[in-house]
Amino acid sequence: MRLHDDQTTRRTAIAVVGAHGFVGRAVVAALTRQGIPTVACTTTSPAVRDGQLIPEVARARGVLVVAGRSNPALAERDPDSAAQELAETRELSRLLAESSEDAGTAQRILVASSGGAVYDGNQPPPYAEGSPLDQSSAYARLKLSVEDAFLSCRSPLSERTVLRLSNVYGPGQRVGTGQGVVGHWFQALAQDQTVRLFGNPQTTRDYVYVDDVAAAFVAALQAPSLPAVLNIGSGQPTSLEELLQLVLEVAKAPQHPIERVGDRPFDRRNTWLEISAARAALGWAPATSLRAGLARTWEHVDEPSA
Repeated sequence: MRLHDDQTTRRTAIAVVGAHGFVGRAVVAALTRQGIPTVACTTTSPAVRDGQLIPEVARARGVLVVAGRSNPALAERDPDSAAQELAETRELSRLLAESSEDAGTAQRILVASSGGAVYDGNQPPPYAEGSPLDQSSAYARLKLSVEDAFLSCRSPLSERTVLRLSNVYGPGQRVGTGQGVVGHWFQALAQDQTVRLFGNPQTTRDYVYVDDVAAAFVAALQAPSLPAVLNIGSGQPTSLEELLQLVLEVAKAPQHPIERVGDRPFDRRNTWLEISAARAALGWAPATSLRAGLARTWEHVDEPSA
């Protein structure tokens, strides 16, 4: 579905569910730069009211679902919250499918998931879309259930693709969630606090800049057709030790105190993504090097996040 197909002329803006979140804000900004009108759905202005889609979402050409309250630690200690999130997800998925059937015109739905959590860590990375999946953690189970809730309603009129994101970082990431090592480290540096490195310093992750993720969502809206699942990441492994050294270099704080702490129960070991499918389907590739992205993040470290 292209954004300007004749068959979708009755549809208007792009709806972003989770528009005030870290990724959501970047997606809205990217759409705005291209002159694409958006409907911002937030916790105070939700997509579903009284069991019905709001009209702006029902009429949207595309719906980007980048909301999610849970993180690995929260999913483990508060299963009720994860269950509520899944129930809301299933309701939204069902309502979107019913709305498209009633309208008789196609609507593309893109859903953010976690490429860093859902793949089986017992298998060697990098992980492609067809790699074995993981059910061992509460967070992985939640994310895979969210994926299933949306993909089970996939149809010609309700086009659906899951974008599995690696470790997203960038300006404005909230650090109170327990996620986002880059944000935590930069905040500690800005406040002259000890930087804490959890786990094995040689553990690898796949760090992708938030604006590159937003560009992938926009490209996915405009692609002629999409598979059910796409990985979105840098495609490169970076160890925690390498990341720490880059962070200290960018902040010009090479002698800053470091505290090395053991693994947390929910921490994953080595994980990074194979992104060739996204290159082929979207004509997309990450444009921001890790050093450049860290430098931009540090420049904005004192700005408030949503």
